[in-house]
Amino acid sequence: MNQRLIALFAACLIAAGCSSDSSNSADPSSSGTEADTAAGDVSQTDSAIEDDTTSSPDVTPDDDTTTAPDAALSDASEPADTDTPDVPADTGGLPCDVSTVLEQNCTNCHAAEPLFGAPIPLVTREDLLAPALTQPGKSALQLSLERIADDRNPMPPAPHDRLTADEVATLTAWLDAGTPSGAACADPSDAGSTTTDAGTTTDAGTTTDAGTTTDAGTTTDAGTTTDAGTTEACEWEVEFLANNGGGEGDATPFTVPRDANHYECFYFAPTWDTDAHGLRFSSVIDDERVVHHWLLYAEAGSGMAGTRRGCSGSHENATLIAGWAPGGDDWIMPAGVGMQLPADTTYFVEIHYANPRNLNTTDRSGVRVCGTNTLREQTAGTHWLGTESILLLGSGAHETTGTCTPSLTGPAHILRSWPHMHRHGVGMFSEIRRAGGAREVLLDVPFSFDNQISHETEFTIFPGDRITTTCKYNTDTPFVTFGADTEQEMCYNFVIAWPVGAFNTGGGIRGGSDNFCLR
Repeated sequence: MNQRLIALFAACLIAAGCSSDSSNSADPSSSGTEADTAAGDVSQTDSAIEDDTTSSPDVTPDDDTTTAPDAALSDASEPADTDTPDVPADTGGLPCDVSTVLEQNCTNCHAAEPLFGAPIPLVTREDLLAPALTQPGKSALQLSLERIADDRNPMPPAPHDRLTADEVATLTAWLDAGTPSGAACADPSDAGSTTTDAGTTTDAGTTTDAGTTTDAGTTTDAGTTTDAGTTEACEWEVEFLANNGGGEGDATPFTVPRDANHYECFYFAPTWDTDAHGLRFSSVIDDERVVHHWLLYAEAGSGMAGTRRGCSGSHENATLIAGWAPGGDDWIMPAGVGMQLPADTTYFVEIHYANPRNLNTTDRSGVRVCGTNTLREQTAGTHWLGTESILLLGSGAHETTGTCTPSLTGPAHILRSWPHMHRHGVGMFSEIRRAGGAREVLLDVPFSFDNQISHETEFTIFPGDRITTTCKYNTDTPFVTFGADTEQEMCYNFVIAWPVGAFNTGGGIRGGSDNFCLR
């Protein structure tokens, strides 16, 4: 199967025609370079042996100016630290309304021990009043407020919601008042738990007298996880994890480079010898302080199983299978549907490491695949919507649109959408235009290259329906064209849908491929 250009934040299409158009308005943005630097090191799955003498390849980040989440606040000279505190710091005099805003918007990453590549904590009054690492003349709070208001590079990053006007006003008013100490929020620990007369405790999840815990999913005594009523029948599980690249079976942890941004690809041979179905794709996060996201790809001949190399987030001819970024969840296929997992290919996990605090650490993160050789009735696959006709002239705001008209003979079912653009991308809007004239929004989300996640978008497409995909950009360069480098652009919505091949018009504008609806 001849696939095409995919990049990364980043987690994964169609049979008819595409038309494209572009429009231009005005507003600035930034760019970077996506350079794929190969280093012939090695990797594979399972176990754990440590090798402190291992060195990682010298890989140039995508863009000198590119930062990890909120890395405008970072300082690469900060001493390495591998200790994680057992308890988070208290708010240290931070008023309740201010700490509430931070807890709801910032501290999932900017925790007492920062996670997912965040450079500093934003938990206590002391944290907020400390000099910003990159601009010591400003406090961390002042620089944070600038990032919150920055439409080009906001904090929190897309696709997370921006702070509301009231939340911004709360922080600004506290700053204008001279950042006085205030009373912490009341401890809610005495509320929210109810003990029944049968001794069953209910809270976020419910524990029954049979020992079965229910929450978002249900773990039964048989170990089967259900979600939305879907029961999985895993015949096997395999983990594709970061390692030192010492050959197949190497389980030595990967030494994380002391870089703000680093992409590493780890290559694996499938453990199944016939085509299989993936039923669940779960994140395995080892050192959450430095793992920004992972993506699982399949591409025959892409690399030797048991090796690793520095990579850039752009993989021509690879098929995106699954992925994760902070805020993402496990991918669980619905009943009767499995994700295609061919046996005659190579799989690789690309991990984006964000280590702006220069931590001295190793990592064994990756993905756990639950699969079966007993194929389900329906096979899902990754399809490509969007356009490759991209020419953005002049700095400012731009849009480009592709229209997919699949040649369906029956219904097709979309499960997930995964927008993909490069560093100029700021948003995606996708709309279903029904044969009868009605319109339904498939996807309408902000976009950040540094924080790419998928979205559940369950829709059924019928014969005669069309799907438009509009990518939105902000540029500060004279012109931008389609291409694999991050100073160039893409406009793809990777759609997980079944039956596989339902959306396939014979390839992209620049070549033929399965599961493309780009012309």
